[in-house]
Amino acid sequence: MSAFPSGPTSTLRHPWLAVGATGLATFSVVTTEMLPVGLMAAKRPGMSLCMIALGLLLVPRLFIGIGQTPAGGSIALLAWGLAYGGVSVVLMSWMIKAAPAAVGVASALFIAVFNTGIALGSWAGGRIVDGFALAPLLWLAAAVFTMALLLALGARQRIRAGASC
Repeated sequence: MSAFPSGPTSTLRHPWLAVGATGLATFSVVTTEMLPVGLMAAKRPGMSLCMIALGLLLVPRLFIGIGQTPAGGSIALLAWGLAYGGVSVVLMSWMIKAAPAAVGVASALFIAVFNTGIALGSWAGGRIVDGFALAPLLWLAAAVFTMALLLALGARQRIRAGASC
């Protein structure tokens, strides 16, 4: 007897295998992506940030379009991993470049803000899904990533103009 009972909406005999395979594939893609993203982040942090923000903007829309099936959800999850994988690399590179004399302090602040953002985002996202559904959360995520793209474009212009970071 399986720990995951098959119901009328279940199309997979062992859904945990699909989740594990998708997680492993996402880990492989993200790990492979880190080297080129890291190299690009060192030379062009603004462009890297814009590309990541654009990818993150497109993923919720992709999930809304094809995420209702296990295969579509897996594709959307892989796209999320690919887009999100470079966030910490690019932002940490940028922090080190912006504060070369205080790398330890900048790193600690970055990690604290990053983890606080994950915690608050998880809490708020859970509240939205519990109160409404998944689709409104995905549209909200697309709106937030649109703002992130606009901020990244503004930061890129600052970098081109010769600002400190």
